[in-house]
Amino acid sequence: MILTNKEIKLLRLSLDKGASPPERANAAAKLVASLVSRGVDGYAIESALSSRKVVEVPSYNKHSPEVLLGEMLLDFGKHKGKKLKHVPHDYLCWCLEDYGNLSRPMRQAFTQWLSFIYGNRA
Repeated sequence: MILTNKEIKLLRLSLDKGASPPERANAAAKLVASLVSRGVDGYAIESALSSRKVVEVPSYNKHSPEVLLGEMLLDFGKHKGKKLKHVPHDYLCWCLEDYGNLSRPMRQAFTQWLSFIYGNRA
């Protein structure tokens, strides 16, 4: 089973702790609707997930640079004043890809944060 790009974004948003509960619920509902429309059932998802190697999430020090980075406040955009850890990851990715006025330090902070969150896969 392969997820479409849209389904991947919906999955990430539905599991994003920085997103509001209504955003998460809406993303989850849209993800399920998309999967159903493609004929994907629960058994296919279960099979795909159980065939994957389980990755253990590393523990981290609450004073590590990455965790402290999550405390940084955004100073622009619709999430101005929010801590980086509470900003939807899709928004950070959009800023990295499409926002032309992103300062070099902010770009570096977003990249480091997403790498930390996604296990160096950002």
